[in-house]
Amino acid sequence: MTDAKDAFGRTLSRRRLLGMGALAGMGVAGFSACGGGSSGGPGAGTGGGGGAQGGGAVTWASWANPGEAVRFKEYSADYQKRTGTKTTYQTVVGDYTAKLLTQLQGGSAADAFYVGDTGMAKLQESNNLVELTEFLGTPDGKKASETFPGLVDWTKSEDGGIYGVCVDCNPMVFWFNKGLLAEAGVTTDPAAAFEGGTWTRDALDDLLTKVKATGKRGYVHMASYGDLFGLVTALGGTMIEDNKAVFDEDPKAQEIIGWLFDSIENGNISYGGSLPKGQSSDALFLASQLATTHQGRWILPNLKKI
Repeated sequence: MTDAKDAFGRTLSRRRLLGMGALAGMGVAGFSACGGGSSGGPGAGTGGGGGAQGGGAVTWASWANPGEAVRFKEYSADYQKRTGTKTTYQTVVGDYTAKLLTQLQGGSAADAFYVGDTGMAKLQESNNLVELTEFLGTPDGKKASETFPGLVDWTKSEDGGIYGVCVDCNPMVFWFNKGLLAEAGVTTDPAAAFEGGTWTRDALDDLLTKVKATGKRGYVHMASYGDLFGLVTALGGTMIEDNKAVFDEDPKAQEIIGWLFDSIENGNISYGGSLPKGQSSDALFLASQLATTHQGRWILPNLKKI
């Protein structure tokens, strides 16, 4: 068994790691010490302290799919209307963390921005983020003590300073295309089967085999720890126990991982890294070429459109 570590090499407890790894789409708002707006960080000037004083300007940025980008712009317009603070939203495309680091070093970063769980340590090391511990103790601050510890710890530096507040956390869940399931002859509603206790790996296997026979893809497994943790845990395996990674010794976890490789080999599951350039699991799902996808709630705005 091996110790589970965070980005700084600190040992993670089971509770803390599950709070980080079994959830996906986690984002925190980080604040630049040299942002492009006039707020200068939370509580300074008129932009970052909740807009109570009105006026000023603030910029914020994040990654986003088209549906999220629309919602973020709507939020910005509403915030500007409520506070009188000129609010500008920017979507960062491409290598997100690398672009943020470049902007921070050049003094052109937004005042606030999303930070993914894998990028927090690098951004802290740039020495261009605002340390939020003192601010979080004020009436305007979102108190860290009111947030689940697993969603706060990974925002901390080695010396315990807090550099972000959690704004987004949601579990990885299966979404199904009912039309493709019907086309494949799958008569059992997976959600109903789950509620009834009959949604098993055999049921999933049956679904994937039937979808494969139609020429469509059943499931695309992406190469991320969130996808692997979620899949193994959902099917009854154990990834972490008593501060140790035990998936290499847990018989059920090993069985599930073996099944995953076998399913990729026989074509029931596609490996995300082998998809043609420009394809992704969410794009295939939205195009009705994929029967089920493993995503967080971020896919919902685009699903509503179709």
